[in-house]
Order: sequence, then C-alpha cells, then structure tokens
Amino acid sequence: MDRSSSAETHVLRLQHAGCVRRAMAGAIIFGVIITPCLRPSLAMAAPTAQEVLASLPFSDGEKQQILQGDLVTAAAKESSERELAVAMAFLVKQPPADVVGLFRAAGGLKTDPMISGHGQIKGEGSADDFKGLVLKPEGEKAARRYLDAKPGADLNLDTGEIAAFAALRAQNLSGAAAVERVEEQLRSLLLARYKAYRAGGLSAIAPYDRGGSKRQAGEELAQATEASKLMAQYAPAFHRVLLKYPQDKPAQFEEGFFWINFNIDDQPTVALTHRMSLPLGDGYIIADRHYYVSRSHNTVQAIAGVLPVSEGAVVFYANRTSTDQVGGFGSSAKRGIGTRIMAKQISETFEKLRKRGAGK
Repeated sequence: MDRSSSAETHVLRLQHAGCVRRAMAGAIIFGVIITPCLRPSLAMAAPTAQEVLASLPFSDGEKQQILQGDLVTAAAKESSERELAVAMAFLVKQPPADVVGLFRAAGGLKTDPMISGHGQIKGEGSADDFKGLVLKPEGEKAARRYLDAKPGADLNLDTGEIAAFAALRAQNLSGAAAVERVEEQLRSLLLARYKAYRAGGLSAIAPYDRGGSKRQAGEELAQATEASKLMAQYAPAFHRVLLKYPQDKPAQFEEGFFWINFNIDDQPTVALTHRMSLPLGDGYIIADRHYYVSRSHNTVQAIAGVLPVSEGAVVFYANRTSTDQVGGFGSSAKRGIGTRIMAKQISETFEKLRKRGAGK
C-alpha cells in the first residue's frame, strides 16, 4: 500500500474510533451529556420509513433492503474533492425509545486504545482544562515537528501559530525542555481556538496555512452541514444551529466541548470536538464535530439519529471527513477506496446494534 493509502486508512480509523462510538453512545469517556430520557413532543403523524429514506443516498434496491431490516451503507455525494462521505441506515420495528436505549447501552464500550488523553473544556475555558494534554507518543519527535513547522499539510496551523512555534525554535530548545515549552504553546493554541469557535462559530475558526493558500475549516463544516438533506427536512432546528452556532440554539439543545489526543501513525493527533444533541419527539439526533484537528485530516462531522416512523424507527448515520490526503490528482479513486474502508468499519458497529435491536 502506498503512503497516501496508508495515511488515508489511519484517517478513517479515526472516524470509527473517535466518532462512531461517541455519536451513537453519547459521551462514553467524559460522562453522559445526552438527556437520560427523551422528552415528549406534540403528537403528530410519524412519516413512513420510505419517506425518510427518500432523503438518504440509497438506490431503490437499497431502500428495499433497509425496509426488510438490513443494514445498508452507501457512499454519499461529497461536498468537495477533499471529502470522504458515507451514510448508512436500517429499520428497527421497535419503539424509538427502545432503540435509543440500545445506543445508550453501547456506552459501556471500553475507552478506545487509540486515545492517549482527553479532557472536557468548561464554560469560558481555561488553561486548567488542558493541563492533562501531553505530547505522546514520541514526545520529543512531536515537539520537533512543531518547532520546525512550516506552511503545508503536515500540521494544521495558521500563520500566527507557525510563527509562535518558530519563536520557540529560536531559543534552541531541546530534550524535555523543548517538549515542555511546545506543550505549553499547544495548550495555548487550543484554548484560543476553542474560545474563538465558542464565541463566533464556524466563521471564527482560524484557517490552516497551506503555503500560498488557506484551508478554511469553517467553510468545509458548513458545506458538510448543507449537504445533509435528511437533517434539513426532519430536524431543521438542529440543522440551523449547526450552521449558525452559537446562534439559534433551540429549546432542549445540549452540548459539550472536549479535547482528545489520538495516536495515529505513532504521532499525537489532537482534536477539539463539539458534541451537540437534541431530542426529536420520541427520537433524537446527535452530532460530533471536530472543528480543529492538529494533523492527519482537516475536519469531521458525524451525525447520527433515531427517527420515529410509522413502522418503528429508522436509524441513520452520516460521516463527512475533510482531508487533504484525498484531494488533488487521483482524488476520485482515493475517495472511493477511503469511503469503502470507512463504511466497512462503521457498519461493523452498526450491525451489532441492529442485531440487538432485532433480538438476534
């Protein structure tokens, strides 16, 4: 396998490890932020499963499989050449609340071995929220990469952030002292990005300096949100808050902020995540958004939901990941390979839940 394919595989492993479990099970590491029970809503006729599936990227044959109780995955139309997109769904002929209970039970999964550190960011945010963040594995190598950072795709940094690490490099730091100072600067960087996003949403996310161009993470997340026809139709309030956050927060909206350090390619990969949820009558919807990632990929937005239908509940999942690893020459072929890998990994988790929901 070539280098780009290997990197792509690791990016997609992160989707499975870092998004699926949290999106479907709530906060399996940091404590539950999803409401323990679903709040009732005004009674209204539930749509049919066929009507819900019309907003998802499945063929007529695939829709029929879903209606028969099968788990079906499909590559969704990407919103850019850098995006990997996958959707999956299945029908459970049980009350939606029973299905939600199964997802919550999945929260008992062990902490993913790819996660080497994590923490919750509270309120306005403070340095203390990041005190547990350390560069591991390979701390000295990781610190050197930051000290030598340049515009490009190796590290996701804005121009000012690159300059801050360059100023540290000028101090000729080495060994443990270099690691300590780089960690300190990285914590400051993450806190600043958190505060900017929490106050200004997508438009306040600092871009990644690619050398001659800027990668606008906020724009990519907006594109990913706009591409969700299902959410726009059946959860318009949630759709609006994803686009306009921190404005337009609907009643019963819940959120939490976290940092997570993943071990990918034996390198620390730090993500700032925003988890949002909203009850939908007897169902619910939850999103896990990575609005900053230090390397490996640019952004992630994973959305999962349980939608009440006349036959029971349609369970769906959609993941849109932006990564420069699949852009440029040959991107169409690389996206095809990457999407198949992502679909396989995510579907394994869903299949277990589907079988439990079907009593198998």
